[in-house]
Amino acid sequence: MKAQLDVGQLPNRIVPLDSLTPHPDNYRVHPEDQIADIMASLSRHGQYRPVVISTDEFILAGHGVVDALAELGAVEVWIAEAPYLHTDSDAINLVIADNTLSLFAQDDDRALSELLKRLKDEDTLEGTGFNEQSLAALVMVTRPASEIADFDAAAEWVGMPDFEHAPELFEMKIVCESEDDRREVAERLGYGDTTVRKGKRVWTGYWPPREQDDPGSILFDA
Repeated sequence: MKAQLDVGQLPNRIVPLDSLTPHPDNYRVHPEDQIADIMASLSRHGQYRPVVISTDEFILAGHGVVDALAELGAVEVWIAEAPYLHTDSDAINLVIADNTLSLFAQDDDRALSELLKRLKDEDTLEGTGFNEQSLAALVMVTRPASEIADFDAAAEWVGMPDFEHAPELFEMKIVCESEDDRREVAERLGYGDTTVRKGKRVWTGYWPPREQDDPGSILFDA
């Protein structure tokens, strides 16, 4: 008969951080940026939920928290012990559920962007998983073009420091019938010989002439 978990009644205690072992079947990786955000959250709020472990002291839920605590130099951790060995199917189910179930929630991203903007204006985004650039991107994709035209407008809405409007650019396309014609146009405009974009017979230049990045490094196709 499977053990029944009584919500809120798992044995809670403080244990040495180095007594815990990552679950060998945990498939989720916590990149450095995420660990940094968890560290910021722990520094601000403390550990507000326990790490769940098995009876043989393997981590079932909270690998990222344990990694962040270690980075902060903590020596103890608050845990709740589930009545499973780490090899039990219930333990595996818990590892997967903890990693997966939150992915199926639905967020109102527009409401989230409003909340993040308010937090940024009053305090800081540190520890939320967002920064000003990612907030601006969220603003841009959650609003129609009639409200937020482009990333510059989103950045201005967010209130990014040192924000400057990108200069308005005008484009002119010149179609040449031959390579000799192209070279003549380039020479007359003072561009010399520019570099062909990868896979495209397209050359670019600016007027007035200015130093350019490698035109083959980035190419956006409609």
